[in-house]
Amino acid sequence: MGAVGPRGGAKTKDMSIVKFLKANHRQGYQMAHVGGTTRQADLCYGYVRQYHSLHPWFEGNVDGVPLMSRTRWRNGSDLFILPPLSPEPWAVLQTMPAGQRRIYEELMLDG
Repeated sequence: MGAVGPRGGAKTKDMSIVKFLKANHRQGYQMAHVGGTTRQADLCYGYVRQYHSLHPWFEGNVDGVPLMSRTRWRNGSDLFILPPLSPEPWAVLQTMPAGQRRIYEELMLDG
């Protein structure tokens, strides 16, 4: 799933809402948001953190502390918000936790 639109067109916010709602309502849903820049990944994570505090039900659905690298829901869903890869992507992959590395590898092989 991707979003197309102009710079400043709320793509990051729109996609963060979709991913947040799917994580809350679809059991075992696995998704990743790979930021085009580190700032954009940070922005997405900030939006998701805000959504947790909108209603106690949302806060209660999170399993543990929501982290940028992985937020896990009690229904088994996971959201990974990842920064962009450097010019040497395969070198970076070797230093990542397995969950993040798997997401990047799938994206790179599919693209």
